[in-house]
Amino acid sequence: MFNLFVLAYSDLKIRLVNTTNNKTGRVEIFNPSFGWGTVCDDDWDNSDSAVVCRQLGFEGVSATRMKAYYGKGSGPILLDEVHCTGDESYIWDCGHNGWNVENCDHDEDVGVDCLSSYSDLKIRLVNTANNMTGRVEIFNPSFGWGTVCDDDWDDSESGVVCRQLGFDGVNATRKNAYYGEGSGPILLDDVRCNGNESYIGECSHRGWNAHNCHHSEDVGVDCF
Repeated sequence: MFNLFVLAYSDLKIRLVNTTNNKTGRVEIFNPSFGWGTVCDDDWDNSDSAVVCRQLGFEGVSATRMKAYYGKGSGPILLDEVHCTGDESYIWDCGHNGWNVENCDHDEDVGVDCLSSYSDLKIRLVNTANNMTGRVEIFNPSFGWGTVCDDDWDDSESGVVCRQLGFDGVNATRKNAYYGEGSGPILLDDVRCNGNESYIGECSHRGWNAHNCHHSEDVGVDCF
């Protein structure tokens, strides 16, 4: 009979596999009662990915990958219905169905792309004749350059953008594609900052490339 009780977190391990680097891949966990196994993507979101990336020593998450994006694993599916607040130190601190309790197939194996630093994310203001005003665009290494939706965006978020770009503050928040509609992905939606963040990527949001917007909602800012 399997011993389902792990006496120390040091008995549990986590890794990203099936890529050529250590920052991206399929999430696999080692539990000594079951060996190495995968994680089901049911209810998995950016908060869960953030815990994995931080546990692996990275600063943030640049993408959550569902539906065996990094290939199907083998062996047990160790976790399902994972629910993290995002503040946990270990993925197994989060709520879940229990070890090896799942109703999934390996075509639901979850993967993540991690960020070494939030400075890996670049930001720019475009579509004006100066560098202090324009449509907000962000570069995420997993998706390239994209825009930001204006849902829930206010001067707190604009202030973080302006400060990240090296300006003193914000003169105006521009909504409804004031500086024109962008193209490509809409990378952030429902962004909420407390205003003290150094990088816009540190603020809470739906998850990278997760949105319910159109480019007619691309946000812009005027900095000073």
